[in-house]
Amino acid sequence: MNDRFYAYQCQICDELHYPRHYLCRRCGGESFNTILITGECELLTWTRLHNLPEGFHQPYLTFGIVRYPNGLRVSGHLKVKNPQIGMKLNTTVGQIRTRDNNIELGFIFTEIIEE
Repeated sequence: MNDRFYAYQCQICDELHYPRHYLCRRCGGESFNTILITGECELLTWTRLHNLPEGFHQPYLTFGIVRYPNGLRVSGHLKVKNPQIGMKLNTTVGQIRTRDNNIELGFIFTEIIEE
């Protein structure tokens, strides 16, 4: 099981893409470098879903969109008790659901505890 996700950076204009594109949305370039998506990010917005599709074994899902220091934005599960826009989060990848006996992975964002 691969527990890493990658962004794709255009070799011509440096535009970041996730998920993978075959053509750069900025310049039309076709060559990309892979960049591991990991580390600290900032919560931009969030919502809580109560009517979940098949394969989710929980009463609701807290879902967020985050931004990394390099400007990349991605979405995923929030494992945070009290989400606050602007809060710093840590990135992990893990099982988000099972469907047809297949495990599906996704981003899981957790709160960074300041010491």
